[in-house]
Amino acid sequence: MIHKNINRAEYDALEGINFSKLKHFRDSRNKGAFELSNFKKTHAMVLGTAIHILALEPQNFERQFIIGGPINPKTGETYGRSTKAFADWLIENGRDMSEVLSEEDYRDASEIAERARNAVAINKSDLFEFALTWTDEKSGEACKCLVDFAQNGNYIGDLKTIDSALSEDNLSREIYMRQYYQQAAFYLDGARANKIIDFDKFFFTFVQKSDEKETISKLLGDESIEIGRAHNQQCLENFKLYRDGLRSGYKFKEAFLDIPNYIRNSYFNTDFFGGVE
Repeated sequence: MIHKNINRAEYDALEGINFSKLKHFRDSRNKGAFELSNFKKTHAMVLGTAIHILALEPQNFERQFIIGGPINPKTGETYGRSTKAFADWLIENGRDMSEVLSEEDYRDASEIAERARNAVAINKSDLFEFALTWTDEKSGEACKCLVDFAQNGNYIGDLKTIDSALSEDNLSREIYMRQYYQQAAFYLDGARANKIIDFDKFFFTFVQKSDEKETISKLLGDESIEIGRAHNQQCLENFKLYRDGLRSGYKFKEAFLDIPNYIRNSYFNTDFFGGVE
């Protein structure tokens, strides 16, 4: 099913496993189980969410975030986040700590979001922040994803921030180590399951968090998507076994080890957009 105009709370309430949880089951059911039971929202996650909202749906920012904090009249500075004054301020404003940005964080997020909005793939998109739910045919597991941006009948895309330079080696390493290639396959399979067969391309828009704030949009190669699909099936199989009460061990499909896929495969097709913006 396709869910448009959906906020984060409504998305979280939908049935299904999302990729941010599923990815931990690629190699080990123990790893997946540990990550599910020890999940904590980090500062980087909060900042990333703020960047996404400011870049893709700024009209919803004030519904999810509040800036600053209670001011200590003696110092003119914001009370520390561990103080009772800050806790009382959160209660008064009906917020929790994951919904509060410092003034500095807000400035950084706004600058990154502005650069992201001007990226080619996002600038040419006509759909933003919609959810897909489906049932995986092989495992029978309910799945869901929240798409950042898309151009109807052409591509799906996701906004990422990165600390390092936007070289092809760095980006290839990033999409392998952070399993972004699997995320792309997962989202495209969600589109396929919903009969949106025209969505067969996946773009990543990367924005640097460093002072340069350079931005680039890159189309993920077909071979990387196919590898992602294979690894997602391994994730879903391990997740199903975990749901059935089995926790133990690593599982490899081959009796040997090989060098990483990002070295053996070319991940990027630069013919579509390409280039630093």
